[in-house]
Amino acid sequence: MKRTRNQSILLSIGGVLFITIAVIWYTQQNASGVAADQPAPAFTIQTIVNDDGSFGYNISLDDRILIHQPHIPAVQGIKGFDSEQDARNVADVVVGKLMRNEIPSVSVEQLRALNVVD
Repeated sequence: MKRTRNQSILLSIGGVLFITIAVIWYTQQNASGVAADQPAPAFTIQTIVNDDGSFGYNISLDDRILIHQPHIPAVQGIKGFDSEQDARNVADVVVGKLMRNEIPSVSVEQLRALNVVD
């Protein structure tokens, strides 16, 4: 069955309209992948003191611990953070990654930038 010119025009307009709606919806998504009208997840950070006096952190969501990090990640050995502020600074980086739906890992370079390791 042959399409008339009017049917082709209507089909083209419908396709353009569908694509426009899809693009608008996609651009309404924020960086974390949550719809703009939805609240961002509320992660909480709690610093912890290890038995040896070093520090670590817990990251929770809705009162459920997602990450328990008693030692410095990405370095050899098991050693806690020297200060509570170092632990909090690294936890802030991890939460930022979680908010952007990234893998919540920390590299040695990031630890150096935060002055956590030499």
